[in-house]
Amino acid sequence: DFSKTKMRRSARTYKKEIFVNEEDGFEKKFINDSIGYGVITKERFSVGDLLLTYPGEKITKSEGDRRLAEYPSEVGSFLFFYNNDCFDATYSEGLGRFVNHSSKHANAVAKMLDGKIWLKALKNLPVGSEIRYNYGVKSLLWKETDKPSEQFLLENNALPVMECSILNEQGY
Repeated sequence: DFSKTKMRRSARTYKKEIFVNEEDGFEKKFINDSIGYGVITKERFSVGDLLLTYPGEKITKSEGDRRLAEYPSEVGSFLFFYNNDCFDATYSEGLGRFVNHSSKHANAVAKMLDGKIWLKALKNLPVGSEIRYNYGVKSLLWKETDKPSEQFLLENNALPVMECSILNEQGY
């Protein structure tokens, strides 16, 4: 029954609702050596449910570019560029920063709502699904593949999912 989460996380009614901890229902899990960690559902979610926010400090695009160039490679970076803004989650512990990229197997989409970046479900997600969205960047050197690990899919009874793109505030 997906109705419990839809009532709690619906994009249409989120302003009227009191949220429980948004990270309830998810866990960080090691996927494989190539991908590293990912975010897995611990409960079911419906199409249109708001899943997680992308955490971090909201900064300008130019400040994001500067930080991207300066972060040491052993630290890495978790930067989300959106129009003229950037959200820097490099030192955040929020689960949203661990959601992996996929242009062909995404099951979530990034959506800006009231100055925050939310990940929104593109399909019904059973327990054990790895959350993935399209980062919208084609030249990521570390991106070896955007196909979920076959071993992970088998072990977690998860299915490959559909492609997505970034939505504007109206959901288009």
